[in-house]
Amino acid sequence: MRLFSSSTPSLSAARMVTKPVQKRHPMELPAYARMELIPGHDQAAYERAKIIGIGAGGLGSEVYHGAVRKGIGALDIYDMDAVDLSNLARQKFYGRDLAKNKAQRLVHNLSPEATRTTVLTGYSMTFQDAQQMGINLDGDVICCLVDSDETRVDVARHYLSKRPVVFAGTGFNADAAYVFVQEPGKACFVCMFPDALNSKGGGACAPSEIGLVKMISGFALFAIDTLLMPRKRFWNYRAMSLSGRFEEQMYIVERRPDCELCGGM
Repeated sequence: MRLFSSSTPSLSAARMVTKPVQKRHPMELPAYARMELIPGHDQAAYERAKIIGIGAGGLGSEVYHGAVRKGIGALDIYDMDAVDLSNLARQKFYGRDLAKNKAQRLVHNLSPEATRTTVLTGYSMTFQDAQQMGINLDGDVICCLVDSDETRVDVARHYLSKRPVVFAGTGFNADAAYVFVQEPGKACFVCMFPDALNSKGGGACAPSEIGLVKMISGFALFAIDTLLMPRKRFWNYRAMSLSGRFEEQMYIVERRPDCELCGGM
């Protein structure tokens, strides 16, 4: 693994390039042997792909961990927050990471998990900062894993006709969570959540725990697969409850002609 640090003060980034794990014996199964049994799985497509990850908290920790384990080609992570003590019980951070930038520390912590050559880059900035600086935000799949509707809408708008975006979020009772997939030419995030358009800031911190995060992250990883390879998916919105207080919701959200973000496009 090689570590690179930006020399530009305004562009704080950390990069690591991992090495593939080699077979120890000719008869040993390859790392992806079980995944390649899945209909539609395309490992080569996964290894060529790049994910843009916005948010490096609980959801980001789990989703990016899965992507790196599965051999994603490149992953850029954007987050300006610092690691605090409350993160350690549900995010992929440790005592050594306290008070340090989440995106950069997550790159360090994910690098030993890699099974293929993966280029990991962590940017200590918001998505909006990256836009203003003209950083290349293009990728094959975008993951928006933040707790701010304002940022979700900004991401939805930026990629509206460009790239698919996987959104994931948790509720305010540590029980429910959702995944929504926005694809060019189809329903956008505001079609599903029209009230988000007028939301400002991140709002109050929602209670969360690692079980909820792991549950919803599995569906987010599945959504990424369906956008990179021919695996079938029969929903663009999926919500579920740990306690079973409501039945799992799974359906196709249609575009709304009156949507203030994408209507008529």
